[in-house]
Amino acid sequence: MRAPLSYLASLLSGGNREVVAAVLAKLIALRVFMRARNLNQPVDDGVLEKAGLDEAAAVRLYRLVTIGGYDERNVIPSQQREEQDPYARKGASGFGILKKAGRGK
Repeated sequence: MRAPLSYLASLLSGGNREVVAAVLAKLIALRVFMRARNLNQPVDDGVLEKAGLDEAAAVRLYRLVTIGGYDERNVIPSQQREEQDPYARKGASGFGILKKAGRGK
């Protein structure tokens, strides 16, 4: 990474460099593991063990930090507002303020 460890520690963990170093080690181990898995290469379990992960935890962590699918990222409304009839949507609510604003009421 290009950001200094001490800078990340001051930003994210109150100056505790060990916490940030452990998290970065986990992310690097996760990246090595998933790259080997996606390329159908042999997976080195020692990399995960050094970071304190097992295979199931690595898969869960990968699922947590990656971008979700289309359905998880976007909420698609059942009907767009532009497609609805504006007069039926407006109903009988009128076009102006029906009551004057009063002070203290």
